[in-house]
Amino acid sequence: MTILTACGEREGTVDVQSTSLEGVEQIHIDHGSTSVHLESDPELSDLEVSITTYDSEPAVLLDTQNDTISISMNYDLRRIVNIGRKPHLTIRVPDYYKGKIVVQGSSGNVNSANVQAEELIIQGKSGRISLDYEELRTQLQISAKSGNVSLSLNDKDSDVTWSLKSGSGRRTSAIGWDNTREGKDVTQGVTGSGTYRVDIQTSSGNISIQ
Repeated sequence: MTILTACGEREGTVDVQSTSLEGVEQIHIDHGSTSVHLESDPELSDLEVSITTYDSEPAVLLDTQNDTISISMNYDLRRIVNIGRKPHLTIRVPDYYKGKIVVQGSSGNVNSANVQAEELIIQGKSGRISLDYEELRTQLQISAKSGNVSLSLNDKDSDVTWSLKSGSGRRTSAIGWDNTREGKDVTQGVTGSGTYRVDIQTSSGNISIQ
């Protein structure tokens, strides 16, 4: 289902697409230089993808093949050069979805809010990556080159095995860990029972846990 809502030139146009997650084991998102907000929603029954654009060209390509849904951007040259009016992408995932989500991008920022998938993989370059969780019950694998990575966790006793690696970036954690091991390029530790793995790696970007 596709819904187009026309707004004024300044506000842009919102394009909303939704699709069933029945039989889907992986959601693959290639957002390039477009910033993306990813969140779980307990009231949704289908995957919902919305984007705000400032022209009439299609902006998001959504394709289903076997057990994988692929979401990618339609890159129009006018969007690339029009810095002040780049698209804004929002992806909302039903709370019940427990498959894998893979997010790949370049300079676009990624914000993830309480995503409850079984596994979340985010691969970026220079874009900022930020994650917010009430309680962490997801396997996380996050990587960036020069982009900073931050994770905010409300339940400081979540069952996590932590591994933070960075070449020249800073690694900081405001959460007390058990069995902490500190090396030149890596910081490791455990909270709770350590059930879920969080692996965060950057080349020169900073890593912050709070």
